[in-house]
Amino acid sequence: MKTPINILGFEEKFYKALNPNITTSKPAANGGCIEYFNSSNDEEDNAMPQKLLDLKQKSSIHAHFLNLKSSLIYAGGLYPTDDNNSALAQFLTTKNGAGDDVQKVFKKASSDMAIFEECFIEVIYSADGKIAEVYHKPFNTIRVGESNEYGVPDQYYYSTTWGEITNQRKKKKMNDLANAVIIPAFNPNEIGEGRQILRIKKYDSAGGAYIIPSYMAADFWINVVYMIGQYVTNKFHNGYHLQGFLYINSNIPVEEQQKMVREWENAHMGVDRNKKSIVIVFGDTAIAKPEFVPIQDSLSNSIFKDFMGEATKQICFAHGASLNLLGLSNSDSFGSSNPDSNDINVSRMEYIANVVSSYQEDLLDGFNKLFEANGLGSATLLNQTLKLTIPELQPEDTTVDERREIVLGLNPLATSGSTTNNINTPTVAA
Repeated sequence: MKTPINILGFEEKFYKALNPNITTSKPAANGGCIEYFNSSNDEEDNAMPQKLLDLKQKSSIHAHFLNLKSSLIYAGGLYPTDDNNSALAQFLTTKNGAGDDVQKVFKKASSDMAIFEECFIEVIYSADGKIAEVYHKPFNTIRVGESNEYGVPDQYYYSTTWGEITNQRKKKKMNDLANAVIIPAFNPNEIGEGRQILRIKKYDSAGGAYIIPSYMAADFWINVVYMIGQYVTNKFHNGYHLQGFLYINSNIPVEEQQKMVREWENAHMGVDRNKKSIVIVFGDTAIAKPEFVPIQDSLSNSIFKDFMGEATKQICFAHGASLNLLGLSNSDSFGSSNPDSNDINVSRMEYIANVVSSYQEDLLDGFNKLFEANGLGSATLLNQTLKLTIPELQPEDTTVDERREIVLGLNPLATSGSTTNNINTPTVAA
């Protein structure tokens, strides 16, 4: 550990970084270095991508925003900037060996951008030096190599066994450095063996080997939601919903105590005797008759509601969104109402403009590099407003009086000439 230096009475202080060891360099088989992406400062497990994927399963609110962001980034898919660019339009429908066309690859890349704020695209060249196939590479299968003098990796490492991960069966998935496949960085001027990786990422002022997603500012609150869910689940699984304690004087013989418990269980607990709601305590009490002391179930405690409310806000804000986008009010004041469809649509467009558009720009910049390498021009996206269908008033939804007033501006019919349903019927003579 570095010792602070005291110069002329001034003590040198060192900043304690939040994530000083989130990335570590490991020697690769080819003599280079692989940058590990660790799940925390305390572990060199190379498992941060898996942690980010698991985090999506811990909170429905967090998962909602990831899915929403992915959908909005994709928008309506790619289309040529020039409507007459039929060559690019055809290339967008070209399928790779896995059956995915470029549009599908772009959609998968949008999902990775939402979760990891970066993505990896594999390009395969044909014999004439043109890009023939485009593949999406799952983010968790790629690790970057050491950077060159421009701060950009010259090569990437592909493997399906990254991350020292222990699953539920206590088996470990170990990093397999020796079998990682080396793939050069995208450079259409030097295609080499005809296989390259294009990395698309958001700007990161930290300048690290990988980006820590901005929503990780709410990592604590995502886990709070998960832990509360686990607590509730355990209570249901264990069937233990404690309502209170029943204190009874211990002067009663043991046989009588057991009989009392059995009779109470038969009367109140049904078949499953493990789901106890009352704890009967036989002990030395100063009272002559039994006493019931109720306790408040912790789930009804306001602290849980406060935690969930605060967690919702923090997760929402970490994604750069407002509560209106969830259909919730941004106000905590009494009498505040939830937003209507127009409010939600406005919040949606603000979210696209303030958050989503930057992801789209980065993705478009990356994919257009591929199109331009083939001399195909550029593509763009179109963000559309939320389509709201306003129901039209149908004749069968109104009464005769209402139709007379709406269409003709006439007064209601006389009561004697209408049925209870306000529908005219002929008068039948007696």
